Amino acid sequence: MLLSFLIVLAMGFGLALFVWKVSTASPVINRVVTRWLWCRFRTQNVNAEFQEDPWSGRPVDISRCTAFTPPSEITCDKDCLRLRRLDPAPDLDADAERVAEGMLIPPLRSTADTDRVAEELLVELQRR
Repeated sequence: MLLSFLIVLAMGFGLALFVWKVSTASPVINRVVTRWLWCRFRTQNVNAEFQEDPWSGRPVDISRCTAFTPPSEITCDKDCLRLRRLDPAPDLDADAERVAEGMLIPPLRSTADTDRVAEELLVELQRR
């Protein structure tokens, strides 16, 4: 009984080792994606070429970025790779038209949390 248990255990361990070896031996092929985005670290619109993980879609490396000259010589810490979400590049032409027409420019993003904080601040100011 003990011998059969050890044989099954050894076979399971061998199979797990084989699967692990095969999965780590195959090279990871990343997808190349080019995106226009707002770089919050350089405070400018950039066109960047990312290496993305094909399964999760998360950027794992940056190949080119127009914030640098030449674009392939990236000298920053690549902090944008650690962000949960990349900021889209704002439409500067549409914003310029709104300013020219005298319209208020709405914030790029508004969440329920920011609305709640704004309401709390307004109530606090009204108390004073």
